[in-house]
Amino acid sequence: MPSMASSPTQLILDLGIEMQRDINGIEMGVLDNGIPFLTQTGLANICGVTRSQIQDISAEWEEHIDDDILTKDRISYIKEQLFSKGYSEKKLYIETRKNGVVHHAYPDIVCSVVLEYYAFEAKTTRPVAIKNYRNFASFGMQSFIYQALGYKPQDVWDYHRERISILQTVRLMDFSSFSLKLTA
Repeated sequence: MPSMASSPTQLILDLGIEMQRDINGIEMGVLDNGIPFLTQTGLANICGVTRSQIQDISAEWEEHIDDDILTKDRISYIKEQLFSKGYSEKKLYIETRKNGVVHHAYPDIVCSVVLEYYAFEAKTTRPVAIKNYRNFASFGMQSFIYQALGYKPQDVWDYHRERISILQTVRLMDFSSFSLKLTA
């Protein structure tokens, strides 16, 4: 009797979307387990490409994930970069459900590599991808230095909060624009 082998499929994880927003045309969010992500549209927008190009990369990934030979095409570059970072999932995205609809959440590690590809490795690099890559790199460098030093930048609102907390400890009996009577 011939065996009926089925192709591996990714199950929809029981992960909810903790939060999701559109910030300046970039759809992003955080899954319940803390993984930051971009939607397919968000990833396309930061790379300066169409959503269908991200779909094509996703399909190529699934088709070539088990290939041993790397060539000079885009999926080989993306695969080499992701494998070197420990990412070897069968899909480039995590399927989740929100309000009964399946969503594709591209984890930050995938987004970084795809953005880098379109910024520097694609046959036609995208100026928007270069700009966004540099913005993320600057933010990442700052975060790295802060974390390495254990530095926490001063919150500009700290002084204001201190003043408010002082006022909250004092009972206000009468306040007008002309007089202020305080009692302890």
